[in-house]
Amino acid sequence: MKKLIELRDAKAEELNGLVSEMDEMDAGEEFDGKMERSNALMEEIKELDEKIKADADMRATLKEVEESRKSLEIKDEDISETRMEVKEPDMYRKGGENSFFGDMYQAKFNSDYDS
Repeated sequence: MKKLIELRDAKAEELNGLVSEMDEMDAGEEFDGKMERSNALMEEIKELDEKIKADADMRATLKEVEESRKSLEIKDEDISETRMEVKEPDMYRKGGENSFFGDMYQAKFNSDYDS
């Protein structure tokens, strides 16, 4: 996060310099070029601000989780990965007793969308 903040600060400093230069310039190609660069810098700064905020939010969430785990006295070894596998027969299969199109037809004409 420190690098993001440093990069953002550098872009903000460059933007401030451009704004100062533009304050003393007349309209023209050079002014337009600096205006275009300043607009690009503002977009880059906005994107960096969003990344910095997302990083700060993530760090705050991780800190809250850590504090919660400490207060509940949960250790890493207490947490295990649980997998559950569900095997259900395929309702609509070739040669099966159910017909997708038949059920769809019945639902449409019987107004029975729950089955």
